[in-house]
Amino acid sequence: MLYNQIIFKSAYPYVINNFIREYDLSAANINALYSEGIINIDEYNKFMDMPKHIREVKIGIMSRDKAVYNAIKNGIIKAKKELFLANNIQDHEVVSIKNDAVFVLGRKLQYTQFGNYNFKLKNEYTVFMKLQDLEIYYGDSILPDGSVDVNVDIKGIDDSKIPLHENGMLGLICEICFMLQRYDPKETLEVLMDFYRKFLLKELHIDYYREFNSRSGYIFMAPVGAYSLDYIHNPNQHLMSKLDINRNNLIFRDLIHIVSNIYKSSVAQPR
Repeated sequence: MLYNQIIFKSAYPYVINNFIREYDLSAANINALYSEGIINIDEYNKFMDMPKHIREVKIGIMSRDKAVYNAIKNGIIKAKKELFLANNIQDHEVVSIKNDAVFVLGRKLQYTQFGNYNFKLKNEYTVFMKLQDLEIYYGDSILPDGSVDVNVDIKGIDDSKIPLHENGMLGLICEICFMLQRYDPKETLEVLMDFYRKFLLKELHIDYYREFNSRSGYIFMAPVGAYSLDYIHNPNQHLMSKLDINRNNLIFRDLIHIVSNIYKSSVAQPR
């Protein structure tokens, strides 16, 4: 059963205009340790009163003990089993599992509290897509002043590096996700293809050439091999000519494939 999985990725290449809800097990490690009998109620309360970062360090040290590690692992699996069975979650409804978080497609779950285990609805998204080794979760809402409030999560890139991409590939991906939910797919594809043409010609802002991956650097080719830079302050034609754009080119191509499929499906639908 899927609830036994620590990490699970569904076969869905993308989901558009359907809710993906993230249910996160609150204080998973502490609740697992208490439920599995590793700590008593006094120790449990003491841990819960700690600042989160201190608690995580202490639990991390405790987890070096195999018995503690297995208790946490087994407790989280038991909690997920309760969630799956109580809500009759089917395999096709699971977009992904990230240890103590379950991403559910479509319906809102009715039962989320099981003893001291509590699955909180942490995020709601309406777009999901796989781009190379990354998973994109995106949701938005238009505020009364006309601005757009965006909630995006990139699995595969550390949160601390996400701001580096806001004016580059992440900004483009968010724009495409916004358009896919509101515009004709043909128009969305035309916008994306125009960006791609400019990308290949290296006409876009330098931020679009920062590798959209865990490294998040600029890769250059040199006679002695490749090297990476964290920042480029004054890009020039010579520097741009040495840029290795292969990573983001693959991201573009995956994105184009998704939008093209959506466009083809819209054309094929009977009117």
